[in-house]
Amino acid sequence: MGNGVVAFKSWLDAYGHAWENRNPEAATALLAENGTYQVTPISQTHVREKSHFRVLVRSGPNGREH
Repeated sequence: MGNGVVAFKSWLDAYGHAWENRNPEAATALLAENGTYQVTPISQTHVREKSHFRVLVRSGPNGREH
């Protein structure tokens, strides 16, 4: 595996761990300051601030606070 693949896998593992543990601080630390996110690969891109992403991670996929 190339260095780029290793770095991406490391990032993805860290994101997955943050998501599963509902840790918004850890998740947002992985994001670019001016990034965008998409709910699915084919959805419209939504520009959001990190504060919005923290709420998303905290609430999880079903939209309920944990």
